[in-house]
Amino acid sequence: MARETDTDRIAFGGGCHWCTEAVFQQLRGVEHVDQGWASATDAPDRYSEAVVVTFRPREIPLSALIQV
Repeated sequence: MARETDTDRIAFGGGCHWCTEAVFQQLRGVEHVDQGWASATDAPDRYSEAVVVTFRPREIPLSALIQV
């Protein structure tokens, strides 16, 4: 099991968090995907379905997750 310091987290907004979750769960280096809602701090009344991806940057870089 990876130590907590070996992982990082990022949220991605998407059209459907179930569909987005399924894509990220299949990637090597992704440890866990949570689904929910995300909003910007300057517009908390606006939100999007989103996923929070917990990943191991040594296995999959952030740039690769952004491309997905």
